[in-house]
Amino acid sequence: MSTRLKRWARAIQQIDLSKRTPEVAVGYLDSKYHDIAWRYIRILGFERTISFMASNNFHPE
Repeated sequence: MSTRLKRWARAIQQIDLSKRTPEVAVGYLDSKYHDIAWRYIRILGFERTISFMASNNFHPE
């Protein structure tokens, strides 16, 4: 799971800033990861979630 979310977050970092909204970003994920992503976004905020998941410190399991 963390590998999929880590790849997603790193890809989101590469997207044009004008298109980086939580709704658009979460739309790129498989449906089973939507709830996990939204949970982190509600707690940390969007930018911090992407930075955290893209980092090597992200290991949810």
